[in-house]
Amino acid sequence: MTKAKLNELEKLRQEVEASKEFINVAAHQLQEPLASIKWQLDSLLGGRSGPLKPKQQLVIDEIYAINQDAIRLVKDLLFVARLEGGRLEVDRQKTDLVVLISRIKKRYEPAIKEYRGVMHFDSPKGAIPQVLVDARLLTQAVDNLISNALKYNPTNTHVDIGLERQGGKVVISVRSRGSVIPKAKQGQLFEKFVRGETKQNKKTGGTGLGLFITKEIVELHHGEISFTSVAGKGTTFFITLPIEGKSKVKNEKSKPPREVAPLPRGRQHKS
Repeated sequence: MTKAKLNELEKLRQEVEASKEFINVAAHQLQEPLASIKWQLDSLLGGRSGPLKPKQQLVIDEIYAINQDAIRLVKDLLFVARLEGGRLEVDRQKTDLVVLISRIKKRYEPAIKEYRGVMHFDSPKGAIPQVLVDARLLTQAVDNLISNALKYNPTNTHVDIGLERQGGKVVISVRSRGSVIPKAKQGQLFEKFVRGETKQNKKTGGTGLGLFITKEIVELHHGEISFTSVAGKGTTFFITLPIEGKSKVKNEKSKPPREVAPLPRGRQHKS
């Protein structure tokens, strides 16, 4: 490789690092004002400044939703910054996945009622051994998949969560029976800031980082994420994890900057 090419790559690397640092600093600086706005809105919605007129209630509700989206974006940006900076520690402990998924399902019961939907999680047919995972991170990954299932199927939602053992691995599946992912979007699905559309052809809310983060969490556990999306059958995401693994690892700091190398894409699950 020529000296000029090396200099060009080094310049690109520095630009990537500078942009990452800017995003990290900006996200940190935004946390306090967004939290302050949330506190003020909570105060207004709680009636501490007196009753709100119907039109005022609608406007404040909308501002509150926008502020919540901004808070989620900041949290996701900080998570990605820790991940790409090699500062995210994965602390794996033996975990009962049946208990973990049951807790996630219970937490989503109010949202399912709001969407007038149904969520199923049937007990696995065979015994599921405890798996070495970071329960907090894996919960975040499954949360993202369920959240997407609700977002893209806004009413009468049916979400099925599955768990089964396949040899030396376990497979968690999240299936929604409604909308499918357009073929044009499928190859970009696990990239940053990719957001889909609802059946009404409207952009959904969210940060566009959820599936990227989910994929990274799964790969930190030496697992794989895949999906199928078929008209008439819906969309199913699969998280495949090894049963055995190291108890404590850090994400690799020696990886090249992700913006320089093309992002690896999630593989589609073969039916």
